Amino acid sequence: MKKENLSKEEMLLKYGDIESEPRYERLDSSMLHADLPYQNVFDQSIVDKIVTEFKKYLLRPLEVSYRDGQYNVIDGKHRLTGIKELERLTGVKIPVPCWVHYGLTAEGECKLFVDLENEKRTIGSMELYKAAYEANDDYTVNFVDTIRKVGFIFDFSSNAKNGRIHMTTTPSKILDKLGQVDFERFLTLLYVTWNGDKDFLSQRFMNGFCNFYDNYRNEINDKLFVKRLCLLTKDEIELALAMNIKNDKTKIIANLIFNKYNRNKKMYKTNLLEENKYFFMA
Repeated sequence: MKKENLSKEEMLLKYGDIESEPRYERLDSSMLHADLPYQNVFDQSIVDKIVTEFKKYLLRPLEVSYRDGQYNVIDGKHRLTGIKELERLTGVKIPVPCWVHYGLTAEGECKLFVDLENEKRTIGSMELYKAAYEANDDYTVNFVDTIRKVGFIFDFSSNAKNGRIHMTTTPSKILDKLGQVDFERFLTLLYVTWNGDKDFLSQRFMNGFCNFYDNYRNEINDKLFVKRLCLLTKDEIELALAMNIKNDKTKIIANLIFNKYNRNKKMYKTNLLEENKYFFMA
């Protein structure tokens, strides 16, 4: 690439005043002010996660502007709130890493806030799982290897294709809910019954199947389940959802699976998932 020979004026126009760019400093949390008018989005759950999963070496520096004798937090309100909560709980002061900008006006701070927001790239869950897997995180390795052991493809791609688990949040929540042994059995039934068809790997179907499985895991005959539920079609699911548009989709799918399994019974009550005693496995 050919090097550009720019004048100082051209450099300022293209890159801004690089010499006055922020300095890295560690500041006391009490020195930082994070209640600026444009910071109106606040999620306590993010703070709670920072507190419960805090790792000092992963703490990203806050973007701060020093103006009129005050350090204004432009980006990092959740991190600062989490740090203050940790300090309160532990009694230990945590030096807060910051990139401090000097010489900004109030308007300049707002522009910096907008620029930082526009530059942020959302990291997909598959990227995070891939990094954790390569770092040999026990939970992630077990999660991915169990999915692959059953027969599904898990290649850290988020594209929906036959035979591929293409998301992480839903199956990981199912693992947490069912436990390792039942998670593997759940996945096996899912794979064998519908041959990895992507129409049966959606979030709503997996949640519905998990609802059913969680209620009747101790009563299900696996061979009978595969034999009867392999007849369930996408059209039947869509029809059931369309006829019960105001109801919980998870329960609709769970009841549909229930009814398909019990197709030899002439009569059974509705909303059977609420009462296990009405479930017939013969």
